[in-house]
Amino acid sequence: MKAATWYTRAAEQGSATGLNNLASMFYHGRGCQQDLEKAAELFKKAASKGNVNACYNLGVCYEFGRGVTSEDSDKALQLYRRAAQAGHVKAAGALGLLLFKLNAAAGKPAEAYTGAAKWLRLAAEQNDAQSVFGLGQLFETGLGVPKDCYQALSCYRTAAAIGGGPGVHIRLAHLLCSGQLGSDIALKKEAFKHYKQAAKEVWLEYTSHH
Repeated sequence: MKAATWYTRAAEQGSATGLNNLASMFYHGRGCQQDLEKAAELFKKAASKGNVNACYNLGVCYEFGRGVTSEDSDKALQLYRRAAQAGHVKAAGALGLLLFKLNAAAGKPAEAYTGAAKWLRLAAEQNDAQSVFGLGQLFETGLGVPKDCYQALSCYRTAAAIGGGPGVHIRLAHLLCSGQLGSDIALKKEAFKHYKQAAKEVWLEYTSHH
């Protein structure tokens, strides 16, 4: 029996896990036609039953305006926080990153980033690549934490090693070339390696969609 059938039956019986799993299928279009509005509706039902994964998934819908009327950062923050407080690592990272983004957009002072730093650090400790990267950016800029380019370097290297994506390699290469870590030729060589890796990953992403 197809997974969609199982999840539909579970959802009809009121299973929060079944609702969340069925919503994920509609969200990604796996085993069925993609339907973001249906996905968001099912995530809401699962979240109302206390499913932590659904809280996180619904938060993503609200943050990026997928399957809902419009983007709603306040609702996204509320849902991420709820899931993060229940121990959901990706939600903790998403909460930290969204707080970081909102503070930056509003031009908030450095001390306003302590909440973002708290959640990013928590998720980074569980090796969530984007959270490690976000924490590195806080260390590089001195937002919410004392400025420390060597801590930033460590974060960027870790994020790059665990699949953070081309943006991580570019930011790492920029830091290595910035002069803030010294002028050793080895730093420039490492930077070149990361620029090259970023270009490779962007090319692979492009060719996979064309």
